[in-house]
Amino acid sequence: MLSSERQAFIAEYINSRGAVGVDEIATKFGVSRMTVRRDLKALEDSGMIVRVRGGAMLRSGVTRDIPYLSKASSLPEEKAMIAEAALALISEGDAIILDAGSTTFALAKRLHAFRDLTVVTNDLKIAAELADSRGIRVICTGGEVQRSVYNMMGPVAERMIGSLHVDAAFIGCDAIDPESGVMTRNINKVPVKRAMIRAGSKRVVLADHSKFGVRVFAQICAIDELSAVVTDDETDAAVIQAIEDLGVRVVRPGHTACPDPPGNEAR
Repeated sequence: MLSSERQAFIAEYINSRGAVGVDEIATKFGVSRMTVRRDLKALEDSGMIVRVRGGAMLRSGVTRDIPYLSKASSLPEEKAMIAEAALALISEGDAIILDAGSTTFALAKRLHAFRDLTVVTNDLKIAAELADSRGIRVICTGGEVQRSVYNMMGPVAERMIGSLHVDAAFIGCDAIDPESGVMTRNINKVPVKRAMIRAGSKRVVLADHSKFGVRVFAQICAIDELSAVVTDDETDAAVIQAIEDLGVRVVRPGHTACPDPPGNEAR
């Protein structure tokens, strides 16, 4: 693994936990303590983190995104399983929103068999993936393109999404917690993601197990604003139960999808 790639993974790891020790990082990534210290120095110099005695923590107010390549390389099997499970929430004739991200991209790759589907997205990679599918109408939100993550943000994207009503909106996140809600490390993403949630009859978050039970900088929405959360089988059972207790369906690979909880059908 290249040092730049490893540093991106370390930054994502710190972002998901807030503060991490040198020994924990060394064990997680199979490198020496000296290598970890060099990586942390590079990340501190880039403004991503702050080194503290024995480890590092997220710099207060950081809103940078992890590069797309690093996200796509993280937990690919789990993302594939989440994408397969999410297909059960899409029907022929639907209009859907796919938020930018590596998990939503995994879902996009599984949509080619649909013969009548409209996909609205703020992700350039998703748009390119689906552009040649005859049964799929692709609509881009417009907006300012963010370097290294290939998504579109800003007032143009917000206004476009705000004019829509779709059958389902599939949203990505950096963290999800029953009490703190659905979160992102980049506060600038919140308006677009909120617009997507408002536009969807079904409001679905796609999140692998590493994103549960942690907190990052900015809240997107409360859990009970969602219709469903799609995750993998490694997600803690107690967290799943806490989400279901809020009236939100949790969909996992290989589990029979249950009906929407009472009163949750129109969310």
